[in-house]
Amino acid sequence: MKRELVNIENYNTSDYSFYIGYDERMNDSPIKDYHELGMPYVSDTDIKAIGLKSYSPTRVKYNIFHNLSDSNMKLFKWLYCNLTNGWKKRYSNLIKKAYLPGIIEFEYGNSFKKTILQPLDGYSDIELKEGYHLDVKKLYDLSSYNYELPSENIAQYPATPRDSSRLLVWNVKEDKIFSENIFRDITKFLRPNDLLILNDTKFIPARLKGERETGGQCEIFLLKNLTSDFLEWEVLVKPARKIHKGSKISVDGKILFITEEKPEGIRNIKFEFENRDEFMKFLDNCGHVPLPPYIKNNDDMREKYQTVFAKNEGSVAAPTASLHFTPELLKQIKLMGVKISYVTLHVGLGTFRPVKTQDIRQHEIHTEHCELSEETAKLIREQKLNGERVIASGTTAARTLESFCNDDGEIKSGILETGLYIYPGYKFKAVDALITNFHLPESSLLMLVASFAANKARVFDIEGEEKILGKLLEIYETCAKSNWRFFSFGDAMFIE
Repeated sequence: MKRELVNIENYNTSDYSFYIGYDERMNDSPIKDYHELGMPYVSDTDIKAIGLKSYSPTRVKYNIFHNLSDSNMKLFKWLYCNLTNGWKKRYSNLIKKAYLPGIIEFEYGNSFKKTILQPLDGYSDIELKEGYHLDVKKLYDLSSYNYELPSENIAQYPATPRDSSRLLVWNVKEDKIFSENIFRDITKFLRPNDLLILNDTKFIPARLKGERETGGQCEIFLLKNLTSDFLEWEVLVKPARKIHKGSKISVDGKILFITEEKPEGIRNIKFEFENRDEFMKFLDNCGHVPLPPYIKNNDDMREKYQTVFAKNEGSVAAPTASLHFTPELLKQIKLMGVKISYVTLHVGLGTFRPVKTQDIRQHEIHTEHCELSEETAKLIREQKLNGERVIASGTTAARTLESFCNDDGEIKSGILETGLYIYPGYKFKAVDALITNFHLPESSLLMLVASFAANKARVFDIEGEEKILGKLLEIYETCAKSNWRFFSFGDAMFIE
């Protein structure tokens, strides 16, 4: 079915959607077929002016030059807006590269015959600024999530005892901040009949040091378990350029096999052990605690970097917001009438991978394994029915709960691989209050917190959410100046 051709002079990025599909004849008449795919009507000269680099039935590349005419700039807007920013997440693997100036490369395939693309909200229009950046609204600009933090504010050890770390309480709706607390004071802000959700994942010593077949040293960082026996993993390797499919790595005399090669230093690896117990013994002996790179101490942190209720092995990092709890504090919380239940999300690359795209909406979250029992789901349904709060301890617990909610707010139990990426504009359905640490600048976790705070303020317009983001960063900067401790072993916030 042919679409009506769009006159480029009447084209408006804000109100037009495009049909994109695979066309068998693409290699016979590229200009004609581009029009059938929804491209604004332009001449052969215009096509050549933007620099048709190469094309085939399955791949088209455009090399964007700096000196585009007005007509060609409008064509570029169509290309960038509708072949990059508009893709639904499930089609994001079709976009191979998108940067300016440079190449926009996209692919068609038989399995993607019908897709509707629409520009995302937040662009006044696609414009070029000095330095060839997109004119992205402040809310979606990565640099808007940056802040200054002296290195001495980065906690190198957890507080002793755990629940003596400082606690800032932010009542967003009433615009009140209570900063003269330690974590065990959280009982003052919890209510009888609250439901506290904790992530019971247990981190494993996921960092391995090995030797390549050439004798060179290498490092393997376990990311995600792929099989129930724990013998196949997705991993990060260094140096990635020297470790490929078919490579063998020796760790303490045991041979590891690279079975698949993926981008960004990610590989699949297979361990030669009889069962899971044998593998875990090997890991206990040879593995190192996967502390974040900003923690410089060399002490054995296996106990301090584990929550007191950790149960299900599989994480490569701890759910750090819950490191503040002690058995005594949990007991006290239960005695005051707060219900406690558990979810599992095995922390992996999705949680700690840096955001590198200037437009935060283009960032992709790697999937992480999570589980929510029917018992916990039932408790949450009861909370919602009775108008009581669900409190998530940590961003991993929050993402798990939201991952199991449908668009109507109904929560279901189950097991899934979540790739949920929460940033401003997201509407929370399950979580009513959040316990969290102070997060790294420009991290997806900071974006989640900004989004949650906007939800609590009940603002969902871009201008309103930008104000909430500004308030959050103001809190961060004030705490930094007051010597609060940041990141994994740092102090905590309670946002309600």
